[in-house]
Amino acid sequence: LLPLAVAVVVNVAVLVLALAGAYAAVATINRPLQALTRATAQMGQGRVPPPVEVRGPLEISTLANAFNEMAADIKRLDDERALLLAGVSHDLRTPLARLRLGVEMSASDGALRAGMVADIDEMDRIIGQFLDFARGDNATPKVDASLDAIVQAVVARYVAAGRDVRLVAGGPPA
Repeated sequence: LLPLAVAVVVNVAVLVLALAGAYAAVATINRPLQALTRATAQMGQGRVPPPVEVRGPLEISTLANAFNEMAADIKRLDDERALLLAGVSHDLRTPLARLRLGVEMSASDGALRAGMVADIDEMDRIIGQFLDFARGDNATPKVDASLDAIVQAVVARYVAAGRDVRLVAGGPPA
């Protein structure tokens, strides 16, 4: 009976050690994979995560290295894009400023001048919106607007520029 009890204790001890070893092996693989999963989720949300710690088995550490290089490349591309957009902004806004100055100084027809200045301001606003979008600036809140008011504003701009434009209201929506 004693040898049987010793055998059971030894087998239980071996089983406990085997389970502890399996847990350690799984944890060694899962921790780096969980870190990569979190970093991938951050990339999916448009953020560049900090570098992932390179550890674990060779395949996992190779994957972590590749991910870190990819994240660094994306960050570098975003930085270059921001620099390019800053240059585009300057290159487009400088001629707009010269056009505005020329319009303000030369146009004798007040309505024509006002329309041209409004067009230049609108172009400048569009450039600003494009640059905000390209930079990923999503802080601009959405605004509810009346389509009637927008159409009336466009018609008013054309009328102020001397165009023969009238707003003709249609029937009820279909």
